[in-house]
Formats: sequence, C-alpha cells, structure tokens
Amino acid sequence: SEMCIRDRYNLYQNYPNPFNPETEIMFTIASEEMVTLTIYDILGNKLKDLISEHQTAGYKTIKWDAANNRNEAVSA
Repeated sequence: SEMCIRDRYNLYQNYPNPFNPETEIMFTIASEEMVTLTIYDILGNKLKDLISEHQTAGYKTIKWDAANNRNEAVSA
C-alpha cells in the first residue's frame, strides 16, 4: 500500500513565533531519506536553504537565525 505524505513526514509550527533573533523548526521523518528544508518569504522568494541532505528517521530540530543565503538578516 502507498503511504500518504503525512505518514512520511510531519512539519511542526516553529517556536517561538514571532521570533527574534532565532527560531526552531521541528519535523519528523518516518524513514531515512533525502530532506530539503527551504525558507521562502510571503511572495514565494527563496530566502534560505536550511537542509539538503540525507537524514535518518526520527524527530529533528533545526535553528534558523533569520538570515538569508547571503547571511543578511531578513525582515519579520
């Protein structure tokens, strides 16, 4: 049987939100697989690539310091 997306991973609300100067993003994945986590602004512009690598299954936490890919601070 096919797994639905919710069975493969969950992305949780970041904390704190709103944040200053950083926030934690939590997610779980059901099995080892390639994970890409990217931050976009409200207009759909890519701001930051946080993860692009194979990850083991389980609960994960990553911190984001509100900087873009050029290490410039982004607005709230």
